[in-house]
Amino acid sequence: MRIINFILLFGIIGCNGCENSSTKLAESNLFLEQQETFDSANHLKTTNESEIFYNDFEITPQDSLFFKLNLELKEITEQEFNNYERNYKRNCQIDSSGFISGKGLTLDTECHEICITSILEMESDEIMNLPCTYDQGILGLAFSTSCDQFVTYSCYDSPNYDNFYEYRSELIGFKISKEKGLGCIKPFFKYYTKDWSIAELIWITDKKITIKVYTEGIPSKGNDFHFKYYITEI
Repeated sequence: MRIINFILLFGIIGCNGCENSSTKLAESNLFLEQQETFDSANHLKTTNESEIFYNDFEITPQDSLFFKLNLELKEITEQEFNNYERNYKRNCQIDSSGFISGKGLTLDTECHEICITSILEMESDEIMNLPCTYDQGILGLAFSTSCDQFVTYSCYDSPNYDNFYEYRSELIGFKISKEKGLGCIKPFFKYYTKDWSIAELIWITDKKITIKVYTEGIPSKGNDFHFKYYITEI
């Protein structure tokens, strides 16, 4: 089985945290802006201008495949957030692994010293590791309402994040094409913040999300704990 690791040149932030979230990892995805084929010598061939580096263990897509997203956050109430969560619907089925049914892909997370979430292409046994260098791995993955996009989100769960990481939270977006297999996953955007830790993300429409965040440490450590809720377009 060949393992393919996607390591972004901009050095995607690692993640130790965001424990005790009510969100389960239910959805995920990653990948290349270009059409890929492998020759018999196991080299990646591509016809577009984005250079991709490949060996038996990793592919490194250029940072330019992702655009840097700036979010304009509008605060909302807890009740409004709960209403959006309750009304969320998507027009695809999710299989038992947490990925879209019919794509020939399954989602898996393994934790040893760190947690890694991967997507397995069942036909070829190729594995793609979703980007996250926080030790506890990806907190959640949310599909858009039409299932043509998804966002992974991760964070460190304490205000002292800067002792370990450059940013406190990360959101990484991907697009999903209609084809099957790993080739359907395309890089879209990246977003990092030092202001809060993320606990949950809900899609409202294909262009709008709502998030649940906190600025103190996790509640199990006895902090004065308050969530805030925001809505934003992507």
